[in-house]
Amino acid sequence: MTKPHRIARNAVVNLAGQIAPMAAALVSIPLLIHGLGQARYSLLLLAWALVGYFGFVDLGLGRALTHAVASRLGVLSTTESWADRPGALAAVR
Repeated sequence: MTKPHRIARNAVVNLAGQIAPMAAALVSIPLLIHGLGQARYSLLLLAWALVGYFGFVDLGLGRALTHAVASRLGVLSTTESWADRPGALAAVR
């Protein structure tokens, strides 16, 4: 496949990736409003906004925590067994 064809294909896939969530929202939001009612749907929107805000303010802490846990699990799996640390698996869950 030539480079212009790949660029065109990737542009179409990118556009489809943006249109699909919009189409899903157009279908699901009226169903949610009807099922939950306006008051509960507004609380859901507020929760979504807070999740989005805190996701924006995350500053990479989620990735850092994932890396730290994976590093600790890697060290634990190479140096000792899970039977030696009964609380280790519960702390990761």
